[in-house]
Amino acid sequence: MRAWIAGGLTMMTLASPDSMAQGRRLGPGQEPAAVVAVVPGADWRSQAEARDRRRMAGLDRAWAAALESARRGGHQAEIAAEGMLLDPLAALDGAHPSGGVYRCRSLHVGAADGPAPAFVAQGAFRCRVWASFGVTYFEKIDGPRRMAGVIFHDGPVRSVLVGTEALGPETGFPTYGWDGERDRVAAVERIGPDRWRAVFPQPSNGAILEVMELVGPR
Repeated sequence: MRAWIAGGLTMMTLASPDSMAQGRRLGPGQEPAAVVAVVPGADWRSQAEARDRRRMAGLDRAWAAALESARRGGHQAEIAAEGMLLDPLAALDGAHPSGGVYRCRSLHVGAADGPAPAFVAQGAFRCRVWASFGVTYFEKIDGPRRMAGVIFHDGPVRSVLVGTEALGPETGFPTYGWDGERDRVAAVERIGPDRWRAVFPQPSNGAILEVMELVGPR
């Protein structure tokens, strides 16, 4: 990854100007901070693929469909037990998470197809958030499906995470946009003191909604 100043803005590139000219279509092998090429202060819509812009446009519908599917599947008690984490209206001011290592976990809510379970609670894993050259980065460190991306400001009660996944034994991350099945997009919201969530509409894991909780050290 390189960084340089152009017109007063810090530009992040994956490897070289030639690779940028290829439309960000590079395979696995990038470091976490090189997954998305971004100009600091850019709007997330200018960086995201059309598929991910459509996912975010349908976020409210995904929330409603996911909760309805999970309740229909008999998971009312699990939903109630999660409190604000699964309340679509729980977002507070301060959407952009601060830097640090977070204790994280994910819930898969609603079944996008018949065989998928309507509610799955995954075990805990580690995430980290850090800033470099005015850009905020995110990485899911643990697990068979790791993730890295950029968190963009999108107003006082929402930021947007744009990223991609690494699978199994892969040591690097694919460039965002290289494989649509691996691309991830989420609304990032604060829901309490040192507590955030990343809400992924229509993820490619069989769920209608994935809700990732991030809890920082106190």
